[in-house]
Amino acid sequence: MNTSEHEEKKIVTWAETLEMPYLQAVIREGLRVFPPTVDPLPRITPPEGDSVEVGDRNVFIPGGTRVLTSTWAITRRTDIFGEDADIFRPERWIGLDTSTSVRMQKVADLIFGFGKGRCLGITIARIIISKAVFELVRRYDMALAKPWSPMNNVLNMGAWERSGMMRPFEVCVFDDLYKIGIVSLAMKVGPRLVF
Repeated sequence: MNTSEHEEKKIVTWAETLEMPYLQAVIREGLRVFPPTVDPLPRITPPEGDSVEVGDRNVFIPGGTRVLTSTWAITRRTDIFGEDADIFRPERWIGLDTSTSVRMQKVADLIFGFGKGRCLGITIARIIISKAVFELVRRYDMALAKPWSPMNNVLNMGAWERSGMMRPFEVCVFDDLYKIGIVSLAMKVGPRLVF
């Protein structure tokens, strides 16, 4: 993400972000480790029930049963993401053979749902996230005011709360477009929803 390779005032394009493997790896890993929701909308089996294939056997699910996939559990499968599946490590997405990459991406994409219930905005979400992350890193120098004070992740009813994160920090703006120089922000200490 060298700014010398990119015009300072021009906002990065979607195509340009796709040519940045580490940026894409960081985004994939962030969505995998901290999925926006951990349990997508459930489905209910028809009144007569339904049969599904689980491994090498057929399993009958009675009618009216709520069925859902735990993205929290599935994105931490060690047989797919490695023994360190609980750890944020973007490098796991770099230099993979095609079949491993496709398998990991299919499982990681379950955070957007599947089948008829799949999020219609998946592409737009990827575009926005890629462009926003690139521009934030390129335009701002951010640091926690109290890096020695740990943050705690809490899973609360399917959404992430991060306590201890809301604390004073400084944002240094490098672009004349905003003309605000250094701004110090102080937030109330307490839990805040994290995407």
